[in-house]
Amino acid sequence: MLRLFSRHTIGLVSSPLRIPTVGFKPHEPLSYLLRHGSSRPQAIEQNKRITEFERSRDWRGLVKYADEKRNEFDDVNWATMWSKLGRMRREARVIKNDKMFNRVRKDFERRVKDDGMGWLGVREVANVVHAYAVMSIRGSAFVEAVESKDVVTKIMREGNPQQIANTIWAMARMGHEAPTLAGAIDSDKVVTYLMRKGNSQDIANIIWAMATLGHEAPTLARAIESEEVVTYLMREGKPQAIANIIWAMARLGHEAPSLARAIESEKVVMKLVSEGKPQNIANTIWAMATLGHKAPTLARAIESKEVVTKLVSEGNSQALANTIWAMATLGHEAPSLARAIDSKEVVTKLMREGTPQAIANTIWAMSKLKYDCPRLVHALAVSGWEIMGSCTGQDISNTAFGLADLGYFNEMIFEQIGKHVNVVIGGSNQHICNTLWAFGISGLIAKHEETVRILWDEAMKRPPTEFKSENWTQLEIARLFARSEGVHLEVVDNDGRGGNRSDMMERAAKTIDNPATRFERDIANDLKRFGFSGFETEVTPFDNREGGNLLKIDIAWKKEKVALELDGPSHFLSPSNERNGPTKAKKRLLKSLGWKVLNMSYLQNMKYGKLSDKNKKETLVDWLKKCGVKPV
Repeated sequence: MLRLFSRHTIGLVSSPLRIPTVGFKPHEPLSYLLRHGSSRPQAIEQNKRITEFERSRDWRGLVKYADEKRNEFDDVNWATMWSKLGRMRREARVIKNDKMFNRVRKDFERRVKDDGMGWLGVREVANVVHAYAVMSIRGSAFVEAVESKDVVTKIMREGNPQQIANTIWAMARMGHEAPTLAGAIDSDKVVTYLMRKGNSQDIANIIWAMATLGHEAPTLARAIESEEVVTYLMREGKPQAIANIIWAMARLGHEAPSLARAIESEKVVMKLVSEGKPQNIANTIWAMATLGHKAPTLARAIESKEVVTKLVSEGNSQALANTIWAMATLGHEAPSLARAIDSKEVVTKLMREGTPQAIANTIWAMSKLKYDCPRLVHALAVSGWEIMGSCTGQDISNTAFGLADLGYFNEMIFEQIGKHVNVVIGGSNQHICNTLWAFGISGLIAKHEETVRILWDEAMKRPPTEFKSENWTQLEIARLFARSEGVHLEVVDNDGRGGNRSDMMERAAKTIDNPATRFERDIANDLKRFGFSGFETEVTPFDNREGGNLLKIDIAWKKEKVALELDGPSHFLSPSNERNGPTKAKKRLLKSLGWKVLNMSYLQNMKYGKLSDKNKKETLVDWLKKCGVKPV
């Protein structure tokens, strides 16, 4: 059993790192200040001067002082200088480009190159590499030296958990893969030491860094998932630490059921939503969704008025997009959050600050939640085309899918999607199928036939075995809608790529299960009771019975070609009660095939259900006679 952590817990700050104090402290041993012949008074005086510059935010004075005294600096002075400069985050970019600063930096790196790293202690290495990370100084001799086997061994042998955490965090911040350092940290011996002596922030920083760099860290992940460590993290960890840990586990694909279950407790959820920042909340629910943990307690808390207000007023566009995406992915209704997302304030923030991915994920999420978002769609139609050029295939397909599913068939947006079709075909099968489906549902295949054929031809070139059943269903829907618009999309079979595409599409269409609802059974029974005949339920609208179970008519009089569509709540968007994209598209397709279409909504059915039998019959007779259907 692992002995738990040190007694102290260090509070988290805005970044996933707590910067350790650098420089002389009264309780430090004299040897710390006397390395390589430094005199105690000289080292103390130089560190005092460096600290004074930092307190007055005078980075120019500090750099000038370092330039004058650098030949006298020992490891403590160098580390102190770097640490103080690293704390000046707002000025970091200016400092990085300053000529005098770069002269000082190059002199430091020259010494590292000439004398090696032996003159720097582990604490100094951690502090200097942290400053390099904050200032985004990449590709330096010093950073390369930190990753050397000798230095890594020294860090593992002499470093404390915070120094180890700060070092790997800095490497991750700089995007330096650091395989030697990561491999050493994930050893049984080091992980055991970290679990015994580290605090919640150290653990959070290390697993966050591993995930950011893409190192699976199985030993560290197993240790974190242990009951003892999970209990400690939930008790002592601040919201940012908890969020970073579950985010990292999700990013690395570690299921972490014990950790997720603990986070879902009322106590931890309240700590997250009341003390955590919007990014902490967003990262946590994103991780839960990515790992497939339903997280109902966390979802309910997020949907509360207080938390929604917090997310909107304090959160950035990425946090908002991640939160609504996670709620939609997990299938949690989120009307309060969705309503806030479509507010003028949030839409403006998304369009001004949001990445293409954030905007695309938000549109997709709103469609999955069946929540109408006219402000967001209008903003996208007005200015969203400007971001299309920097979209990935997934961004474009999610946007197309979301818009079509919501019933917004905006030609301008789909025209822009067409201009970037090569990005889509460079993506996955799902991206291609989503986009084809969207063009079909939107009724824009004929107008954008060239784009659709590029997508279709790419789908026909790819090995059939790589497509999922859902993909074949989308392709069949696109083909059927294309034909209704007078466009023939040929299914390519027997091309030696394995599998018959026509068979796969037909099989996928037949496996769709749409059992009759009570709404449909009740109306069918009433029609029989009131003398209507000649109708059937679940009827394909196609003459040759193609399409399988797709697009079947709820109640149909085939001879008269009259279709009665009974639209339950799933066919409508909240709060507008507008019919969604697929429902509109089906009516359009049926009409193109010569059917007369009547739609009865669940709201109309609620009123109908309260009528007497006499009035019910009169209602149906008056309604159906317009299409030439009468009772016997």
